[in-house]
Amino acid sequence: TYCALCQLLSDCETWEEAMDLAASGNPNDVNLLVEDIYGGDYRMPNGSILPGSLTASFFGKVRRRGSAAEQRSLLAALTTMVSQNICQVAYLNA
Repeated sequence: TYCALCQLLSDCETWEEAMDLAASGNPNDVNLLVEDIYGGDYRMPNGSILPGSLTASFFGKVRRRGSAAEQRSLLAALTTMVSQNICQVAYLNA
């Protein structure tokens, strides 16, 4: 579950601690963005544009950084991943 993953990724012991940590973190510290790959927005061959702020890979920067990611950023990234996936499943099933 989400709470168990939070406990695995951090020192938090309660839901409230996990939410406080996630709220103070920056998911972009650990998520790989389109701008990290292309240096900004990406123009697709059909003319559509992928915004640079779009997540390309959840937790994609974790091993690239060379230093340990902050727990609050890990929890913020986890929260972003879970919420975006819930929204996508809901949209696809609507």
